[in-house]
Amino acid sequence: MLPSKFLDDSFRDRHGKIINIRHLDQVIKSINGWYQERGLTGMVSYAEILSGGILRLQVSEAEVNNINIRFLDRRTGEPTIGKTKPETILQQLTTKKGQAYNRAQVKRDVETILTMGIMEDVTIIPQPVGDSNKVDLVMNLVERKSGGFSAGGGISSGITNGPLSGLIGSFAYSQRNVFGRNKKLNLSLERGQIDSIFRLNYTDPWIDGDNKRTSRTVMVQNSRTPGTLIHGGEHPDHSPITIGRVTAGIEYSRPFRPKWSGTLGLIFQHAGARDDKGNPMIRDFYNSQLTAR
Repeated sequence: MLPSKFLDDSFRDRHGKIINIRHLDQVIKSINGWYQERGLTGMVSYAEILSGGILRLQVSEAEVNNINIRFLDRRTGEPTIGKTKPETILQQLTTKKGQAYNRAQVKRDVETILTMGIMEDVTIIPQPVGDSNKVDLVMNLVERKSGGFSAGGGISSGITNGPLSGLIGSFAYSQRNVFGRNKKLNLSLERGQIDSIFRLNYTDPWIDGDNKRTSRTVMVQNSRTPGTLIHGGEHPDHSPITIGRVTAGIEYSRPFRPKWSGTLGLIFQHAGARDDKGNPMIRDFYNSQLTAR
């Protein structure tokens, strides 16, 4: 990890000269400082002056031996079984086995895991492996509640006639960690006596098997509204009109640089009018064409 040029520059003016202990001490401090500035765990662990004017320096660098994931109960703090797949966490880490242990890099990895939105707390603890210069990284994870249901109802005046005029209801379900792979799912339904709207949104922040961090979002929406909201009122000699709209889309996104990303998507939309029996209508009350064929 330590560049050879750094050592060459440190001893450039001392080649062929008597070893100066004070200068050697300064070089050792500069080597240790090089590691500290970069958040690396490394230091000069041994220095020896050999015969013939040869100086031997031994630099010990902490190497990541293994990365272990441990889920903790959010109430007791005791180890528990997590819902998130370990590979979903590991693929987010820039710290890998065999690399030099970098505290700054590990801190960034902790922040990355927190931005996934599925963890309440994340800590990484280095543990030495025997007498070697290797460390095991233990990642303690406390999961958030990943999803839930909600429902509601109410009354809105001026929509329909009858004993249940304007009665509306809603239902929603959200899940931010589908299959334990950080996939996001949102479903919602709002329904009245005539109007209704259904929404589905599914996001995969990192498509399985893709090494470019490509994400995919799928969206579907189906709505039905009274035609009176558009035409300004019902005609006494004409049956009620319902306007139906279906929208579907898919979008792919991929980061190219730290502050740049590209997005490609496709959206489909379809709209139509139906009478009170559900039959398609292609002409309005004045016999003007409503939809193209």
